Amino acid sequence: MTNPLHLAAGFLLGLILYRIFNYGLGFKRDATDGTKKRPGLIILTDHGTGVQYVMNSLGGMTVRVDVSGKPMTGGRNG
Repeated sequence: MTNPLHLAAGFLLGLILYRIFNYGLGFKRDATDGTKKRPGLIILTDHGTGVQYVMNSLGGMTVRVDVSGKPMTGGRNG
């Protein structure tokens, strides 16, 4: 049986990490953010290939593509 204290500590740690990653890293707002809620999107770059990925706050991730459908590569498109 799992100790309820361990469950509570794990839950609290999860809330703290959620708060840090979603609000505490200094993400800036832009014109697409609306007035009430941020979209929660983060751009990540694979430093080995330069390919960029878009990740949402739930952990979903996809390749970031340009208007022609080619993967964006951190300023090295072409």
